[in-house]
Amino acid sequence: MSSRTKILLAGAVAFAAVFALIIGGTVAFLVLRGGAGGGDPPTASATSIDTTVPATDPVPTPDPAITPTGEAEFCWYNAEEKRTSVDPSGRIAGGGLQMAVPQGIDWQHQTSLPYVPALDDVSVITTPVDENWVALMAVGGVVWQPGYEFPGTEKAAQRVVDCFAGSSGPWDSMVSKRHVESRTTEAVEIGGLSGHRTDAVLVFDQHKLTKTSGTILTAIVLDAPDGPVLFFSDIPRENTDLQAKRDAAIQTLVVV
Repeated sequence: MSSRTKILLAGAVAFAAVFALIIGGTVAFLVLRGGAGGGDPPTASATSIDTTVPATDPVPTPDPAITPTGEAEFCWYNAEEKRTSVDPSGRIAGGGLQMAVPQGIDWQHQTSLPYVPALDDVSVITTPVDENWVALMAVGGVVWQPGYEFPGTEKAAQRVVDCFAGSSGPWDSMVSKRHVESRTTEAVEIGGLSGHRTDAVLVFDQHKLTKTSGTILTAIVLDAPDGPVLFFSDIPRENTDLQAKRDAAIQTLVVV
């Protein structure tokens, strides 16, 4: 198991322990970076995004039993995330969303993706793409911070990408500096469901990898009858074969 996979799995345990001890906190997607710093959360815009990425891990959410006041946290992580779906043969399933597993790849399966916000009932497939590094695809349900209205699929897709890119957890073992080169958002219709897709190219400025120098983060949030659902992927920007398999897998998305 790669060190990055261990980090992603260990993150879930760490989050659970911290959630049990800390009542509240906030997460800032820092406006000015280059080390430590702070700022207000950015507005989720398809045409404007910071070109640097924060080096801070998410801080746990307030206890859902407390009535929230003020603005919702920019990166809110679901302390009550649990697995309720069962993966059908040849597919992964989460939150009512299913996806066919791309063939011709040696995939590993996991049921935790702690650095993706507002996520529930997730199913993840990963495959090694470099030493101590994996690519991944995932499906799951979307749950918003209790007491706040879901902002719609466009803002949700943008926020998923921004928060994953901004958390140091998925990167620190191998990537010391990184920046967002570009980010786009478009309306989509998949499997009869409407929603939005956000893609961001994350460039690794200082890293220990030999086969990749960046990644493409993709989040698709769809409006489903029982609530919004999410497809998420993290694919090396040089690996066009995996990118093609990702795009083919997206076309198999269906809510059941």
